Amino acid sequence: MNEGDSTAGSWYEATRVATPQRPRLNFDLDVDVCVIGGGLAGLTVAREVARRGWSVAVLEANRVALAASGRNTGFVLPGFQEDIDSMVERIGLDHTKQLWALSEQGLDYVRRTIHETGMPGVDPVPGWLHVSKTDNGDAIRSEVERLRWIGANVEAWSTMRVREVLPNQRYFGALHFPGAIHIHPLNYALGLAALAEKAGAERANDILTPRLHNSLIYPNMSIMGLNIHVRVIKPIAVDRTEVTIYPIRLVGAPEAMNFGNIRLLNVTHSAASFVQTDDLESFVRAQKGLQSTMTDWVDISRGLAAEEPDRERNATRELATHEMVVRAQYKAWLGYMHEAA
Repeated sequence: MNEGDSTAGSWYEATRVATPQRPRLNFDLDVDVCVIGGGLAGLTVAREVARRGWSVAVLEANRVALAASGRNTGFVLPGFQEDIDSMVERIGLDHTKQLWALSEQGLDYVRRTIHETGMPGVDPVPGWLHVSKTDNGDAIRSEVERLRWIGANVEAWSTMRVREVLPNQRYFGALHFPGAIHIHPLNYALGLAALAEKAGAERANDILTPRLHNSLIYPNMSIMGLNIHVRVIKPIAVDRTEVTIYPIRLVGAPEAMNFGNIRLLNVTHSAASFVQTDDLESFVRAQKGLQSTMTDWVDISRGLAAEEPDRERNATRELATHEMVVRAQYKAWLGYMHEAA
């Protein structure tokens, strides 16, 4: 997409926010999702995909919101082009209510996005009036009843109330949607594009920033994020365990980086290393402690009150010196026994 400076003579163009140059794509790009078209729908998809941690590219022949997405009346309100009676006749009342609720969620999404991100230049104004140019108050009230029947937030305005806001003798009653908003559609689309880029950059930084040194996957796998390897623990006997270390070769990384990772693992996890020997000493002492007959109980409560849920990764975090891992194993065993019972 090439944003450039527009020469179109519209108020939206004259009041658009500043946007960065987005050069033409002239190289191969490997992404999880490719979105065709930089309109409101495509940009919303791109933003949500990026927020969920997938890589995404938007392909646009011209520039963001060049067509209808950036050249409309700017009203954001629930509903559909089809009238309610036709929808109920075609798909039934329950499905019509569900579709209307979805349209309300779409409105809420736009409003929430603007509010939570402080999107510049969008300037939402609440409310939308559908004004009648004929004196048909009964028909307006009947329409309001039908819309409320499917869950719409709408009210009937009298002629007097309409003319207090819009002093015109040709205007009569109106349908008022208080939850609807008016926005600057071009700036909203440009804001979505910026949010999609920001979400992608933040997610990439989140992935590349190591936070978890030791990630344990029940029952026998350990992923070491800082020095890039996987350990598989295989019990051989009650007093013997086999630990296999698999270095991870990063595709596309310089060979010197991958070679350096292997050398590091030789230093830290070989039989004569300072890390592996320390681990072996811990294993030996744990075995001796478990063979003791001085007590009937094994205390695994260290760090019990310090566990932190990590909902994004569906995991639990704790200090490496705590015994959360052991508690998690017993909890998993208990679950398996309950399932088998």
